[in-house]
Amino acid sequence: MQQKEYYISEKHLLLKNFNEFAQRIKVFLTAKYGDNFSSEVIDEMLDDYEDIIPEIPYIRGKNNPMTQNLLSSVDYFIVYNVLKRKNKP
Repeated sequence: MQQKEYYISEKHLLLKNFNEFAQRIKVFLTAKYGDNFSSEVIDEMLDDYEDIIPEIPYIRGKNNPMTQNLLSSVDYFIVYNVLKRKNKP
């Protein structure tokens, strides 16, 4: 399997995991900004995450224990980017 295809082949699992992460974040967004805003932001986060999957750097996938740290960083990068786009801290 080519490096770029690794995360694409894992897309279903990555999206599932990110959706679970996003639902945990939604609790905090709803408390601060309300349900409508948080639902809109979560939808954008999911779209952005799906778009970025092919761009995630390949670092040997499951053969590298640091892959989980990389994927966690991508999760928070998506949150940051969407909130920044919405002019929210």
